[in-house]
Amino acid sequence: MDFEAIWHTHKPFILKVLGGALVFLILTGVRSSIASGAAAQARKNASQQAAIQDKIAQLRGQEGLEKGRANALSDKLEPALAQTLLWQPRPEFLLPEGEGSPALFYDNARHKALSEVERYAARWNAQVPKGASGLGLREEVDAAEVVECLAWADLVQRVVTKLLDAGVRTIDLVDPGEASYQARQGDSRLLREMPLKVAFSADVSLTAKALAAFQTQGEFLQVSEARIKRGKEALGVELELVALSLVKERPAGAADNAGPARRPTRGPQRVRRFGRER
Repeated sequence: MDFEAIWHTHKPFILKVLGGALVFLILTGVRSSIASGAAAQARKNASQQAAIQDKIAQLRGQEGLEKGRANALSDKLEPALAQTLLWQPRPEFLLPEGEGSPALFYDNARHKALSEVERYAARWNAQVPKGASGLGLREEVDAAEVVECLAWADLVQRVVTKLLDAGVRTIDLVDPGEASYQARQGDSRLLREMPLKVAFSADVSLTAKALAAFQTQGEFLQVSEARIKRGKEALGVELELVALSLVKERPAGAADNAGPARRPTRGPQRVRRFGRER
């Protein structure tokens, strides 16, 4: 039987079989194409995922490196900054460990500070606020307040005598403010801020010299506020100076950076701001 005879005899069957085979081949090709594309896409996704993971690992490593560098820099800079910018109290105004009578120790230190101010004022024939009340130093303190009150006595005496040494001859106001305490991350010590207002008369050169006196290592004071008023013979200078120190603890009831609290270093009195009472 030749091909033509077979074709005519079995034409319907052959077309059905060939049609099915064609569909099968088409579907197989499509599936193969889809599978190949899916495999290629999967390989591409895996490659991209690996690249992303590598990049994340690099960033994490870089982050750790940068953090390490920052910590190392902080470890080096902080002691230098502390030495330069922090107020360093004198030993005689630091309460010794185990002191049996803190109040008496403070009383002696306060008298020493007052005597030194009086001696400087007499030496320079200067006018300064007189006595503990004039300089804002408390006469009676609780044991828990002694450490801070000693710091105030040290600060007040040194500020007044430095102004006199700079050439200031009239100091109208010495007004200690309210110390505040702020916790430091990674350090058990607290940053203590002690603001002190002073008002005095001086000319331009004396004012500059007075400001420079508070920018030295160990005696650095931040100038948080400054006002200068022109008078008939001299300038009226009003400053708010802030001493920064690191301390172990805050007195009970002292202020922190979260808000105001009891004023631990001053007794009941009129509030004066830059030479005016209110």
